[in-house]
Amino acid sequence: MTKYILFVSGKGGTGKTSCTINLASAFNYFNKDIILVDANIHNPNLSLNLGILNTQRNMQDVLLGKYHILEALYNHTSGIRIAPLSIDTSYIGKVSLNNIKRSLYGLDGLTDYVFVDGTSGNNYDTINLINSADEIIMVTNPDTASLTDAMKTIRIANYYKKPVRG
Repeated sequence: MTKYILFVSGKGGTGKTSCTINLASAFNYFNKDIILVDANIHNPNLSLNLGILNTQRNMQDVLLGKYHILEALYNHTSGIRIAPLSIDTSYIGKVSLNNIKRSLYGLDGLTDYVFVDGTSGNNYDTINLINSADEIIMVTNPDTASLTDAMKTIRIANYYKKPVRG
């Protein structure tokens, strides 16, 4: 059974993408099959950090219904698969995360874990991502604004009965 883990924060710049990649690398090292999904539609950086650029098929196309998520997977040299978002600005305002759950479940049973690099902030995108995950990992910084926003996001996760693991 595939486990869907969302990496999220209440505030940007906390290190969600770095945590997502590093934990995926550790799981991969211990022979767990991992797929990374970039779901930070406002500031996609996962593919940039992994050196996957100029993709023909991406998560925006999946969310727009043009492709199945399996058609947007790319193999990284580490052995981890990634479903990247494009950094192309032409998608701004055209894509939402309303059907992210349906898109992600196209991976069900095909991998051990799906790590979702989520958005920051507390908005409908965050709610859609929380509802699509089995578990949440909260990434924050040790400052008042980051911790306050993280607590708001944790309250949202608790409302939807999603366990926050870290």
